[in-house]
Amino acid sequence: MIKFFRKIRQNLLNEGKTGKYIKYAIGEIFLVVIGILIALQINNWNEARKDKKYLNRVYTQIKNDLQKDTLEMGVAIKLITEKNKRLTAIIDGTVSVSYYDTINVSNHEKCEKCRSDVTDFNPFQNLDKGYQLLKAMNTDQNLKTDSFSLKIDAFYTDYNVFVTKGNSTLLNLIATNISDYQKYDWFVPWSAFIGSQFYTEEFLTYIFESKENRVKSANYLIFSKWYSGNLKSFKQDATQIVLLLEEQLNE
Repeated sequence: MIKFFRKIRQNLLNEGKTGKYIKYAIGEIFLVVIGILIALQINNWNEARKDKKYLNRVYTQIKNDLQKDTLEMGVAIKLITEKNKRLTAIIDGTVSVSYYDTINVSNHEKCEKCRSDVTDFNPFQNLDKGYQLLKAMNTDQNLKTDSFSLKIDAFYTDYNVFVTKGNSTLLNLIATNISDYQKYDWFVPWSAFIGSQFYTEEFLTYIFESKENRVKSANYLIFSKWYSGNLKSFKQDATQIVLLLEEQLNE
């Protein structure tokens, strides 16, 4: 009988030890899980910090691109505005005969109105190194871009279409005008001076008196005004984006 009670007592003691072991094991598992969760959170913080740092570098590049673009656009807008004034004078016939009668071989280089504006165009091409980096981020599954980056993407998407379409339209118009010039005797010598001042009496008569050049000038002016208007909008929006980028980078 005594042996029987001793056996029961030993079993109870063993069960008590097992319970302690279970509780200890559960505690250890809990600590391991907490440790894993903390490690994952730290890793997520580090990855987020790296992504933010890289995104800021991309934003800095975009800001630099846009600052250079706005300067170039300012110059382009000024030149186009001056050209549009010359075209308007041709269309309205406000250039007096006494003005271009005084033009000769020695002074024609100073005559801004004596140029063929309908065959001259300097395409504007915006910088997009930063934007290309941003697009790469948008397509990378491991990098999450914010709502501001999506706004920048929309900005570039809209204006890249304008730049491509505008440049193509005016370059095609210029190609047509140059082709039309081939029927004139002054075409061959003029072709050697494309982009610079050229003089013959026949050429000046064509520029200031021909109906054909007035029509070409009017047609060119339509697209030139559209182009400069879009450049002004581009410049205004680009300036606003730069200010927003500076705010983002200073956070």
